[in-house]
Amino acid sequence: MADITLLKQRLSNISSVHEITEAMQIITTILIGRSQKLLAYRRKIQPYFDRLLFSITSRKNKIDQSSPTEFVIAFFSEKGFVSSFNQQLLPFLTKQRRNPNLIIVGEKGKHFCERMKIPYKHFFHAATTIPDEAIIEPLYDILKENNFPWKTKIIINKYNNMFQQKPGIIDLFPAFEEVYNPTDAVTDVDQDSLDRIIIDKFVRDRLYYLFIQNYTGEIGSKLLVMKNAVENSELLKEEISKDIYIARQTAITQELSEVISAYKVLQTREEK
Repeated sequence: MADITLLKQRLSNISSVHEITEAMQIITTILIGRSQKLLAYRRKIQPYFDRLLFSITSRKNKIDQSSPTEFVIAFFSEKGFVSSFNQQLLPFLTKQRRNPNLIIVGEKGKHFCERMKIPYKHFFHAATTIPDEAIIEPLYDILKENNFPWKTKIIINKYNNMFQQKPGIIDLFPAFEEVYNPTDAVTDVDQDSLDRIIIDKFVRDRLYYLFIQNYTGEIGSKLLVMKNAVENSELLKEEISKDIYIARQTAITQELSEVISAYKVLQTREEK
């Protein structure tokens, strides 16, 4: 039986960890609530940007779809424990190890590349708080310098809800849909300038949407880890409390046995 003092010390340590983890869980719950609202809003407006893009790609090649250049952007978490959030993306990352235009987002992705000796062309940090639109600027600038490569792929966990995320590789530019027919509108801006504005706006909003999705998925994974940690610490506290009770009762029983044994010895001597 373990010493009561050691058990009490262990219970104190677990109680401290429980309090910290529970506080972190509360903070993360608030963050994911805000992030989910932002993500839900971006999901609603994203189809409108898709439609604008389709309206110009169906009329003329404003983006060079025949270019062999292929960029791959891999989104990972920035830091912390996120369960299998990052590991699920590794099979998609390893398939791109020979791509000369691999871009890594997130410290965890950089760590994996260095450990597995996968070369990458650029690295950017993922969001550490709910991202604002400024976070996409460096990534946007690289794509713009390369004339927005049509064959740009994104490796990311597609966020469905806190309990379900689907890892995969998607296109930055969505496939053309015939349902969106081009329309000629009369504007004060010449058509070429308007088309460039539409492409710029689409890429910016698409990248921002992906950053939000990645951040929401990361926070959701962290929340699940913290939830499990809180539950496990509660179970450990219960088990150790039982061990302390058993150890205390065992010690009391042993002391009583020693007292009774000593009394019997003394009684036997007196009878003699």
